[in-house]
Formats: sequence, structure tokens, C-alpha cells
Amino acid sequence: MIISIKYEDFVKTYSKRNHGAVYYPEVMKKFKQNSDIRKISDTFKIPYSLVWNWVRNKSIPVSFIAYKSIKKEFNEEDIKNLAPIIGYIFGDGGILPNGRIHYCNTEKFLINDFINHFINVFNEKPILRREPDIFRIKCSALVGKSLWCLFGKFSYGKDTKIITPKIQSMPLEWKAKMLQTWFNDDGSVPAYKLVAIKQKLKPLVVFIHDTLLEWGIESHISEDDNKWHLRICGYRNLMKFKTNVDFSEGYRKSERLTKTIENIKNPHFITKQKILDILYESPKTSKEILKELDLKLGTINGHLLGWKRKKSKRKSQIGLVGNGLVKMEKRGRINVYSLEVQLHLALDLAWVQQQVVQLQTAQLVKFYF
Repeated sequence: MIISIKYEDFVKTYSKRNHGAVYYPEVMKKFKQNSDIRKISDTFKIPYSLVWNWVRNKSIPVSFIAYKSIKKEFNEEDIKNLAPIIGYIFGDGGILPNGRIHYCNTEKFLINDFINHFINVFNEKPILRREPDIFRIKCSALVGKSLWCLFGKFSYGKDTKIITPKIQSMPLEWKAKMLQTWFNDDGSVPAYKLVAIKQKLKPLVVFIHDTLLEWGIESHISEDDNKWHLRICGYRNLMKFKTNVDFSEGYRKSERLTKTIENIKNPHFITKQKILDILYESPKTSKEILKELDLKLGTINGHLLGWKRKKSKRKSQIGLVGNGLVKMEKRGRINVYSLEVQLHLALDLAWVQQQVVQLQTAQLVKFYF
């Protein structure tokens, strides 16, 4: 797939007084066909003097000269490198009103990553300036104008970052690469087992939230200190984030996320699978299950019967009994749990385990055999 920059779109990235230059190629074509200068001027509603200067090579529109020098066609591999650049611009970068791209960071890893993606597309190095405590990158205004043509005017000055229709409609694969570098800059992996990102502008956070949902990643948005925070919590969501987005490979935040996931002791869906393994052998009480799992009794009962939260913001969750996977039988004052007949008669337990892993959620959806 090839995406091209059209001259008429490129002209629009300049001030309105230069928009008449969009007719320059047509004017020159008409003149070569021996059209009268006055007639050309009337046709395109352009001042006679300007047309005369153009056809006599006294002047050439700046936008046309610039257009001749830029890269005009971008293949899919180019876009895969441009998407991370857009992510960095949404992060610690930006595009000035004149089109010049700027990006700064204290970490050389991210600076090098930006430069590598830039070289892969434009085959040239951006300007890099090192200050005592920060690295600063500047790129040609022509590159910024090219990005506007390809993805819309998603950044054009301080606090002007927006999600354009072209970015909104990007394939999910491109969005993943864009979000990855965006999280590199603005994301974090706090000690309390989650991934977070904060932005000044709410529409940006909403876009991230909605995009994550396309992979089934649930997240929560809240406002604090005039900034919007998005948090990804829970083993299942962190695993999906790691698989589909993640931070850049080799970056310290990616390594920290890996350790965070590994340190989650008992992910819900894995615990449920272990309970099913135990009940496959024979019916048991919750205390008997407790002897085989290093968990609290309340946790075992929660997985079996669910969690009911009336005064909490967290949603109630259905347990294995409510999902129809486990049957509960009263024997006096004791509850005895066993697998449902259909589940026990399944061809083999591995098939059942596969179903549970595919659900990968504390609130399992009831399914039938």
C-alpha cells in the first residue's frame, strides 16, 4: 500500500496568502498550451502580475519548490516507522505552527529510537543538540508539513494536540506502534502493579482508552491535578497490554512491566483453573481446596461463589458456581463443590483448561457444552 502527498494538500500547510499557489502547475500547463495570460488570470482568479511572473520564470511559489524536494510516496514500511514518530510527538514532542518538529528527552535510548525511525523513512538525520541535562531534536519544517498531509494537523503549537480523523482510522497495527512510543514518553509502571499514562487533554486519554479496548484491554480514566490519568490494572489487562502494545524492546519500562507481571502471585483465571483441576479429582469443601492452594479462605470462596460489592466502585464478579462450571451441594452446614456433570464428561480436562484460559477474566462468561 502506497500513501502519496498531493500538491494541493501540501499547499494548504502554508499560510492562506500562499494558497493561490495551488494553481501554479495548471497555470504553467495552460501557458504551454498557448493560452493567453489575461485569460489564465481570469480563469483562476489570480492577479495578472502574478501569472506573468510565473510564466516568465520571474518567480516560483515557495510551496512548489518545497514540494519538489520532499518525499511524496510512503509505503507500508515507511508508515510503520512514521507511527512511532507520531507517538513521540504526542509524548514529549510537538510540531510548531510553521511545521518544524521538536522532541526532547533525558533518556538517550528514546532519542536514538526517534532518530532511527526518522532515518528509516527520510534517509537523513535530524538536528540533535545536547544540553547539560537533556537532549533536543529538531526536524525540518517540510517533514512536519508532510506529516500534516499524511495524518492531518494533529499538532500545531503548544497544547494543540488532537486526534485527527486520519489517525482515528489508522489500522490497529499502526496504532500499536504509535501507542508504544507514546507510552515510552508519558507512560509509567508504578510499584503498585499497573501501567499508567497522564495527559493534559482529555480527548487524548479517551482515544488511548478506546484504542486499548480494541484489544480487549480495560482501563480507567480519572482527573487529578488538572491532568487526566489512565490506568491499566489486573493481570489479564497487563498481559494483553504487554502482548499488543508494550514499551519499546530493551527499554527499562518494558523490563519493569515484565517483572511486574511475573510478581503477580495468583492471577484470577489461573487460580480458577487450579480449582477446576482439584475438583476434577473429587468433590471437595472450600477448606479442603484451601489445603492445596496457598490462599486465604475468603479468596477461595470468592472464586467459587463470586464477589458481591454493594458499596464499592468495583463491579461484582460471578464465581465458578454462578458460571455453571461448578456445582454446590449442601451437606448439613457444609458446602461441597464438584464439577458440573457436563464439564466432568468433557473429552479431557485440557480442553476445559483451554476454555478457561481463553476467557482470561475474573468474571467468566457462562458457556455451554
